[in-house]
Amino acid sequence: MLFNSYEFIFAFAPIVIIGYFAINKISGRNKLLGNIFLILASVYFYYSQDVNALYFLFLSIAVNYCVCAQILPPP
Repeated sequence: MLFNSYEFIFAFAPIVIIGYFAINKISGRNKLLGNIFLILASVYFYYSQDVNALYFLFLSIAVNYCVCAQILPPP
């Protein structure tokens, strides 16, 4: 699935957008469930490209977390 494919434009993106706002509306002020939904949708999107792309996704998340932890002071 590519960003410019009909599958993405007419199926995946609308489902994710509508799902995100519906979950946030149902859960009220708690945005955690909507964010978890977006994370799972992102993992599915990378998985649909290639299983090996998930390794790069998780590696990128880990590196960004470590860099951010070094930059920002602890609370």
